Amino acid sequence: MVLVSAAPALDFFQDEGLSVRDLRTSEVVPLKQGRNDLARGDYRVEQANPPAGVRIFPRQFTVTAGTTVIVNVTHTPAEKAPPVGAETPPERPPLPPPFEGPPPPPPRPRR
Repeated sequence: MVLVSAAPALDFFQDEGLSVRDLRTSEVVPLKQGRNDLARGDYRVEQANPPAGVRIFPRQFTVTAGTTVIVNVTHTPAEKAPPVGAETPPERPPLPPPFEGPPPPPPRPRR
């Protein structure tokens, strides 16, 4: 089953498509949104370069009898940059320890 969420992920899926490779036979199987009937086996998603923010997971999976594998195609928007002038101030170096008077004299040599 292929689940696609968010418009950028759907645009990617519709424009580029998505396919998986059967790792035993090397057959490439195109996927459609929703239910896909795959033979039992191990598969790897072939589309390796989605645009920024689009995530496909899992990238590799196993189909067994009576199981449903869900391949998610999602979009996470990039974090917005802070407005100009709102940058965090540079980190300051640590302050030196407080002054506690002159250092003690060096030990006297033994005779």
